[in-house]
Amino acid sequence: MLIDIFARRYESKPLRDGFEQRDSRVLVQAFRILSEDIYPYYRDGKEDPIGVAFWAGLHANVSRELGMQELSPQWFSYTTKWNGSDHVQTSKYAMVTVCQNWMTQPV
Repeated sequence: MLIDIFARRYESKPLRDGFEQRDSRVLVQAFRILSEDIYPYYRDGKEDPIGVAFWAGLHANVSRELGMQELSPQWFSYTTKWNGSDHVQTSKYAMVTVCQNWMTQPV
């Protein structure tokens, strides 16, 4: 049985004394470098197979290591009007967006 996840391995060792706005900025910058310069999910307005594979693999590995099904919600819904009636539509976030939402969520 797998009980030693990364999050528990180091939970008694503080990595930082606090988390400030500048720390959040560093995470945003690091994420943008990775997602825009190193492994872009989109190239020329289309999904790039290499980027798609990278972000799907990263999500799978990090979420597994943290013992989570998903890092942040993969699906969202919204309401549209058609013939005067409300209709609920669902759609899926790109995996890079799922990772970004998790990485840059407010603490």
